[in-house]
Amino acid sequence: MEMLIKSVIIVGAACIAATFAVMEYWEWRNVPEAYNTHGQRRRRD
Repeated sequence: MEMLIKSVIIVGAACIAATFAVMEYWEWRNVPEAYNTHGQRRRRD
């Protein structure tokens, strides 16, 4: 039973992390001009 709970927590955390990663990626893709005008391609923290 503990393994099931741990698996659910791990999968849930992975889904949340993936969602944040995708959101950051789309945000970066949608505003390339803002980064290019300042001459910096690095992502914000």
